[in-house]
Amino acid sequence: MKYLPVRKFKISIPYQPAQFEEKIIVELLRNKDNEKSFFKTSKLTFNGEIVSRNFKLHRRGFGNTSMIPIIKGKILDTVDDRSSIIEIKINYSPLTNIFLGFWFGFVAVVFLLSIIDAFINWKFNIGIPVSLGMFLIAYGMTMLTFSEEVKTIKRYFYEKWFIKFD
Repeated sequence: MKYLPVRKFKISIPYQPAQFEEKIIVELLRNKDNEKSFFKTSKLTFNGEIVSRNFKLHRRGFGNTSMIPIIKGKILDTVDDRSSIIEIKINYSPLTNIFLGFWFGFVAVVFLLSIIDAFINWKFNIGIPVSLGMFLIAYGMTMLTFSEEVKTIKRYFYEKWFIKFD
């Protein structure tokens, strides 16, 4: 999973489930008030929803927000009443995953056809290094963007609720 743009975490937090749910609701309402001025805000804000201990958050961004991951979480009970566990999954939106699948699939087909052509004609095919370069650049940009967003999400959770990820 480390090589795909998906991260899963299971974290013990020092809040009761209802208490943490309330903290998320308060933060979302505070962020909603901050939405009045899109370009004047410099604070990191999230939009989302929380329904029966399941939450879904995404960071507000400028311009194209399709490469901003979505945070899906579930608040679970523990044995003691002083804490709870949250399961968090950070992933791109389904539409972004479909686009990435088509893109990498197209590049893979071009790469395979170039290799087949090179073996049949016994000469160098420019499609091999071009498609390999397209794959590496797109994969590098995708994973760099995703890893930076995950760092931002971790920092946000720590600054707002003192939740530290592993």
